[in-house]
Amino acid sequence: MIASESSIVEFKKIGVEVITTISLDERNKCFCSNSDIFHTYPNYIEICKKFVRHYGEKIDSKWPLGYMGGEYAFGFFYNTPDNTLPIFWRTTNGWCPIFKRYDKNYKRKEFEINDRFL
Repeated sequence: MIASESSIVEFKKIGVEVITTISLDERNKCFCSNSDIFHTYPNYIEICKKFVRHYGEKIDSKWPLGYMGGEYAFGFFYNTPDNTLPIFWRTTNGWCPIFKRYDKNYKRKEFEINDRFL
């Protein structure tokens, strides 16, 4: 449903045609020069990136800006992607995030909604 332009290119290389409802580009990355988040305040990009990287390195030294440097700032009602900034979801080293991230469980055959299993 959601794909970045670079992922679409990679899939095309192996013969997979991607149909997406939302295509992510540079504007969706938090600290890109044409970021939608800092559209009105571009002068704050570098200071905010420094802040996020500082705390991101304390809680996720390998990917302080999200998996593979994603720099995304979105989540869904059911989970938060790991390419979103770790300061939003990571729970290591005593960090208390604003969103909870649930590990994927590929073996589970049912799912839970409002404390009920379907």
